[in-house]
Amino acid sequence: CTQVAASARFVVNDQGLAKLPITSVQYCEPDRPCTMVIGPGRHRRWEISLKPGEDPAEVATPEATWRLLSRWLTPEDGTLWRQSSYRFHALVAAHWRQGRVFLAGDAAHLMPVWQGQGYNSGIRDAGNPGGKLAAVVNGHAGDALLESYDTERRKHARAMIDLSTMVGRVISPTNRRVATLRD
Repeated sequence: CTQVAASARFVVNDQGLAKLPITSVQYCEPDRPCTMVIGPGRHRRWEISLKPGEDPAEVATPEATWRLLSRWLTPEDGTLWRQSSYRFHALVAAHWRQGRVFLAGDAAHLMPVWQGQGYNSGIRDAGNPGGKLAAVVNGHAGDALLESYDTERRKHARAMIDLSTMVGRVISPTNRRVATLRD
């Protein structure tokens, strides 16, 4: 699962706020699947799928971002404070522990954006070995206890990646026939 998207972060004023939905929205449109997420206060974020052949660097410019956002907002509706483009993947590292080194979060796995679990999984990864390390360091358990980290977290990360990939396939097909069948 590899996809390229543009990300735009925006702070809306009263005029812009009046134009936007009051909830986060997933636009499941085959021409350009995208998401508008409500952040704290007046912050709004768009994640917009790029079409084949679009240049990620060009799309990350303010001018191109305004073109992508023109359906919803104009420069008079607030402040564009960050725009970028990125490629997201579904990847899992072969080994999560080597001796005294543990991989966690994006070093251990990369998740598609569709379920918003990358950051959450990273926190769960980091929490898993904490008590285990304390038990080993304090002599209450052997080093073998640390081997369970990889097994426990890999299974969970793989499940989140699989779920996110499946959700992405449902909400973001660019083939009109597939989207019609979904709908």
